[in-house]
Amino acid sequence: MWLKRYIILFGILFIIHFCLVVFIFSIYDWLVLLGLTYFCLLPAFLSNACMTFAGKFPVKLYPIDGGRMWKNTNKRILGDGKTWNGIIIGIFFSFLICLITSFIYFPLADIAIYRFELSKTVLKLFSQKDILFFVEIRYDKFNNFLLRILLMSIGAPIGDLIGSFIKRRMGKESGGQIFLIDQLDFITFSVIMVYPIFPIPWYFIIFIFISTPLVAIFSNVVAYYLDLKKVPW
Repeated sequence: MWLKRYIILFGILFIIHFCLVVFIFSIYDWLVLLGLTYFCLLPAFLSNACMTFAGKFPVKLYPIDGGRMWKNTNKRILGDGKTWNGIIIGIFFSFLICLITSFIYFPLADIAIYRFELSKTVLKLFSQKDILFFVEIRYDKFNNFLLRILLMSIGAPIGDLIGSFIKRRMGKESGGQIFLIDQLDFITFSVIMVYPIFPIPWYFIIFIFISTPLVAIFSNVVAYYLDLKKVPW
């Protein structure tokens, strides 16, 4: 089964990455890399996940393509599965959850950075400056943080729509799968969209593209068994 092959492939890449970082630096650096990566990507993952709840609300769904077909074909531009409801719900709840979470997370990050000085005691890859790049939201930087989570929340559904458009043009119906497009479209566009104000370092980007397919596959399988998606990908 294709799903098992992809899980094995990216599982092996994930293990290799873990071993290299631990061998060259330390396990603490890998844990910080893991935590900061998914902290900064949380808006994109939440936005992508929350879109699946659109069909559960007892309101009329509004397809983005308005039922229109692609030129000179009988194929929908996007399909009924891509709605304005989903985009609005995804962006709104992603932004709200990240904003609420930040007021819990950042005081804990301050304790770890300033009181225990983890970056000076056990970390070899990360400095205090590197960590603050991800978690600092004080004073004038708070607006930058808000803009970051908003752009990533918007970028995820746009990337999903682009992926869906590509799949339709390749002859895949709604629910059809194309490896990597299904798992990476939303995160790729989120990273691109936020990069001008939040230039994610290259070693984070490598980790993003190794680990995101595993997270995406797992979350989609869970959503499928919760009856939130029609297919487990």
